[in-house]
Order: sequence, then C-alpha cells, then structure tokens
Amino acid sequence: MQKRNMELSPDLETLMRARLGLVTRKFLWLPEVREMLTDIVRQKGRVGRVLRKMHELGILGSLIPEFAPLTCLVQHEFYHRYTADEHTLVCIEQLDRVLRDEAEPYVKYRGIFERCDKPEILYLALILHDTGKSGNSRDHSQLSAQLAVRFARRMRIKGRDLQNLSFWWIIT
Repeated sequence: MQKRNMELSPDLETLMRARLGLVTRKFLWLPEVREMLTDIVRQKGRVGRVLRKMHELGILGSLIPEFAPLTCLVQHEFYHRYTADEHTLVCIEQLDRVLRDEAEPYVKYRGIFERCDKPEILYLALILHDTGKSGNSRDHSQLSAQLAVRFARRMRIKGRDLQNLSFWWIIT
C-alpha cells in the first residue's frame, strides 16, 4: 500500500481484520515483523496514511500493544481536541506534510526533516509519545518513556536511538 501508493480492497481489509488473532506476543518478536514495521516508518513523508489504515484495521495496536490502550481515549484537558489515538495520528500526518506542503510552518522545517537520517526513530517516538496516558497518572511522560523502552527492547533498538526514542531526558 505504501510503496505503490495504493488503497486496500474491502475484501482484503475484511480478511486482515479476521486474521488479527494471528498477531501473538511471540509474533511480535519475529525479526520479519521488526523489519516490516521499521520499513514502514522509515519512509519520510509517507507514514501517516499507512499508520491510520493500520489503526482502522486494528493492526497498529496489535503490532504495537503499547499504543492499543490509546484507542478512543478521551483527554479531558483544554488543549486536546482529539482522542489520544487521533492526536497521535494527526501529529504523524503533520510531520508527513513537512515534505510536501509549501505553506508555513511546514516549509520552515523541511530542511531539518530532510537531513534526519533516522526518520524511523522520530516516527516511532511520535507513536509512543502519549502511551503513558493510558495509565491515568497526572504525569504520563514517565510511563510513556518506560513503555518506549519496553517497545525498544522488542524492536532491538539500542544506544543513541534508544535514548532518542525513550525521551532519555525524562528518565535520566
């Protein structure tokens, strides 16, 4: 879907929803799953549409169980217009716009994003940045960082990439 800029057929979507049970804990540790997910989030400017479709089909929360509790999670704060899952997807779609939108503020950040040599870490950090909100604690950032570390362990993310993904300034 992403590489060929295609849409999924309704029959394929139905089949994918019906097979979600195949995504087990053991499945999440497979190298092929890590590679596939990393490849999806490595495609600068073309990630949001795919993640939104994966979320609609239940696949995103199955592959990233840390994200699943955000589904339809209402944020009772003045600053949030969206549920936590929608907020995350909108953030990712806004990041995608940086590469194609000629309007401000997107064009201002284009050069920075073009130089980003690990877009997968940035996109994964966005996916995980609010996961701690499902814990109903006042300061969700600490739990979000812990969940990011758990995810990173499964994805075999280490070193500087782990620090960037897990918001290391919060947990050190």
